[in-house]
Amino acid sequence: ERCHPLCCPSNNKPVNGYDSFGKNIRPYILAISALTLLAFTALATSATRTDDIAILVALHLPFLAWATVGAALAYRHLSPAKQGYAFIAKSLETALTGAIYAAAGILFLALTYGIFAALGVEFPSHTHWRIAACGIGTVPILALASVYEPTLAPAEQSWATGLGRLLAIFSRVFLALSLGVLLTYLLFFVPANFWHPFHAREALIAYNTTIIAILVLLAAIATSVDETQGHLVRRSVIVLVVLTLVLNAYALAAIVSRIDQFGLSPNRYAAAGWNIVTLAILAVILIRHGRCQSDQWLLALRTSIAYALVPATAWALWVCLLLPQFSPFAGN
Repeated sequence: ERCHPLCCPSNNKPVNGYDSFGKNIRPYILAISALTLLAFTALATSATRTDDIAILVALHLPFLAWATVGAALAYRHLSPAKQGYAFIAKSLETALTGAIYAAAGILFLALTYGIFAALGVEFPSHTHWRIAACGIGTVPILALASVYEPTLAPAEQSWATGLGRLLAIFSRVFLALSLGVLLTYLLFFVPANFWHPFHAREALIAYNTTIIAILVLLAAIATSVDETQGHLVRRSVIVLVVLTLVLNAYALAAIVSRIDQFGLSPNRYAAAGWNIVTLAILAVILIRHGRCQSDQWLLALRTSIAYALVPATAWALWVCLLLPQFSPFAGN
């Protein structure tokens, strides 16, 4: 039976302290301590703020919590990059599962409200909020419990589920779509509207969202092929990385120009930092692709994606914990 490329070549026996939850609890204790410290520090520095910094902290905290859990799972492992990438891939599968649960829940609620509305029965508004809060708390837990086995290391999880295959199909489809859209946009629309993002904040938000989405797509693509297959996929990935690099450099130039025109603000500061981080990540992916052998490109891609969490987490920590104390914005 052919194994998934992420799986360890073992006899399905967990290794490195994952054979039972209680035999290696130190990473979990460290993760809980780090999350608690992060939450209290963010609360102490931003709880009384109502400005852009408070919004930035709120946006970055979920990412930091997720990265902390990933670091705990890869802690002191013989292959932290492999475990780190497996954690990212399993997170994508969990997100896909959660989206399916959420869609099913929304459909169920719509039908429920529909049959009661047909009889003229209306629910109070506070009921809607309670149901929404319950769903937001329940769906992630159900999704994680459905796809993740807590007694196994990330790289030893089961990858033979239907959702894992669905993620592979989605990644291939969106790879082709992303190449077509980016190529068309950069070749035909950017030359005709070159200065638009230098004056329109909405364009920069769209560019940065696109760059992050493509990094997520690259992580998903690497779950669906191995080194002996997917030569066309490898070439497509290289083209996609190059196009995204161009878009990233374009967005960074626009942000630097806006800082020069309008001054430094928390949003521009954070966005410029993220553009530099993603530019470095994409450059590392491209360089490692160029240096590795043809049968090692997928390992290089996965390793690059795993280690990309390090600068991304460092910048998110800076935004959450140190940016509120940064002198130009401390009084804002």
